[in-house]
Amino acid sequence: MHPGDYRRIARWEHEQLLDQENGIASRTGAMCGRCYRLRRHMGEFQFNLPRPMLMGATFFENFRVLRMHDAAYFASGLFWDSFRASFPVPRDNCGLPIPTPRENWYQYVALYRGDDQRVRTVGFCNWIRYGDMYLEGGMCVARDFYRRLPRDEFSECRAAGGVAQLMMERAAGELSDASAWFGYCGDKKAMLVNLRAGYQPTKHQYLIVKWFRSLPLEIRDDLVATAAAIGPF
Repeated sequence: MHPGDYRRIARWEHEQLLDQENGIASRTGAMCGRCYRLRRHMGEFQFNLPRPMLMGATFFENFRVLRMHDAAYFASGLFWDSFRASFPVPRDNCGLPIPTPRENWYQYVALYRGDDQRVRTVGFCNWIRYGDMYLEGGMCVARDFYRRLPRDEFSECRAAGGVAQLMMERAAGELSDASAWFGYCGDKKAMLVNLRAGYQPTKHQYLIVKWFRSLPLEIRDDLVATAAAIGPF
């Protein structure tokens, strides 16, 4: 069965559960536990959330970062809330002046299960492979997430760097087969997170780079120039 079929089945099943359980989940990122287990058992996303949360559960018992090729089902609501823009569905000819075949897209979502047992999408970020680099963009975190965290879990999350940093750290362990990541950042608070994650500024305004290999300066300069020529992504 094609992965798209799994998504359609999961969406249908989820909508049935919505009708049956009087809004226990919303169509903008929250899912009831039964629907989430359905997705897991279908094998499209291989991960295990812990058993129902007990009193005193830690942040990392309720938090997961997942990688997938198309996170629209999970993150389109969050992306719209963050940017008032359509979700970046993986596809070729996405508007960039480079090839962007679907298989070169990697999308990460951060999920959190609250004390009501609902699993919510609280973070998203996108990477596109191009040559010897990845282009990172679309980073967003649910605006109300930190405010709603229990105090102990908030302290644990903050000590770990926060949702955006945790997503980048997970991705860095899996998308390190290129020489560099590139991104655009014009926000001071976001830049602090990017610096902690290993990014550094370039001579081009807002363009930042995270190096994964030791390269001669001329090769680094060529990669930076290539990324800059693409424009914002």
